Amino acid sequence: VLTYPHKFDGFLTSDDLYNNSIYKSFLFSSHNKEYNEMLKAFLETKNIKINNSNYVDDYFLRTLLRERTNFCFLPASMCKELELPYMQDKNLIISSNIYLSTLKDTPLNEADLNLYQFIKDYYKKHQAHYIVK
Repeated sequence: VLTYPHKFDGFLTSDDLYNNSIYKSFLFSSHNKEYNEMLKAFLETKNIKINNSNYVDDYFLRTLLRERTNFCFLPASMCKELELPYMQDKNLIISSNIYLSTLKDTPLNEADLNLYQFIKDYYKKHQAHYIVK
């Protein structure tokens, strides 16, 4: 979901995002280049101009998010955890499914099993940042 600066509290509409006269500064996590490119492409397809981009590490990102001076895409559950408002416009909400499964009859080799366990543990550790359906 898309968070927004506190100066827009109470009156930000999706039309404001398309207004090129409004200066829009975005925060991005510095370690996830592919995800950032996907977000930028998404905004470009919506004809939303990014005037400024800042890339910060995840720890510093949380600190800056509390200041609410930039736009940022975050998991909805992270917004709830940090008590950040976000745009409710369905056209601006990105949703994707994450699937974890186990193989029933085919044993994994050690390397694949280790990778599977790493992914599973990662998602369990960070499950507060994902919406589970």
